[in-house]
Amino acid sequence: MAANHAGPFLFVNRVLPLLKNAAKAKDADVRIVNLGSIAHISMIPHHFDFQFNTAVALTNPVPSYPWQWRYLGKFMFDFDMIRYAVSKAAVVLFTRELQRRLDEQGLSILTVVVHPGAVLTEGLLSSNNALIKTIARVSFLMPEQGAATPLFAATADEVRKDFSKYKAKFLVPVGKIETPNPIVEDDRQVKGLWENTTAEINKQLAAEGLPSLDGW
Repeated sequence: MAANHAGPFLFVNRVLPLLKNAAKAKDADVRIVNLGSIAHISMIPHHFDFQFNTAVALTNPVPSYPWQWRYLGKFMFDFDMIRYAVSKAAVVLFTRELQRRLDEQGLSILTVVVHPGAVLTEGLLSSNNALIKTIARVSFLMPEQGAATPLFAATADEVRKDFSKYKAKFLVPVGKIETPNPIVEDDRQVKGLWENTTAEINKQLAAEGLPSLDGW
């Protein structure tokens, strides 16, 4: 949750004044592209009890963890795939609420969340067992290929021309709109995640003697 959600949340909120200023320019094309994952759909158990609207949204997002959940698909992953998937669901909810707030302020800033595909990265190779590494080397995309959808979201003319079609959408390779996890339609979870993330980050910033996030 720190790396996949809280970090981008903090960064976007810190640079937002610059983005708002840039959006005032003639023919401005300001976009915020967040990195999600199809795992937030495929790797989260049915009827999962999301905790985004609680005080433990960041610190304990998967409070119950039956042993059956460790076995999803055909292989057992060394890392905790469900916690990863939940953190990526948080990215999608963050993107949705961010777009709503930007729209509310009449700002022509586009937010999109993308799944780059299953990509063979150094991080993946360093954190998995021999079986997963072998599968990845045979079937995963190369990093250059994985960059295609994020680049599409960030630079494609059609995205800006059809603003309403793409804003706050979840994109998969290459540039296709995919239906996200239904949790994105739960306003209680969406708004709860924003509020709890803000509170947790501000607590950490205060502990380090840093200014809190600007209010909306």
